[in-house]
Amino acid sequence: MAKGWGGPVRQGKTYGENTLRYFPVCLWCGRFFPAARPEAQTCKVACRVALARYRKKHGQPPMFPFGVQPDAKVRRDQR
Repeated sequence: MAKGWGGPVRQGKTYGENTLRYFPVCLWCGRFFPAARPEAQTCKVACRVALARYRKKHGQPPMFPFGVQPDAKVRRDQR
């Protein structure tokens, strides 16, 4: 299969068929979610964006992710 979108190779790592599932905890919302990759960190795009925003502001993921609310978006003219 070709590299790129939809292929089995992502960031230089090869994964087999989707027979093995992992159930990591989302670093943002604290829920378990099914993933094909063992290094998956978030359950959905909204959590990934909020976690990236939090890491940019604080330098590390939250210590206790359960019930954390995303940081408010800052408008461009307020930066």
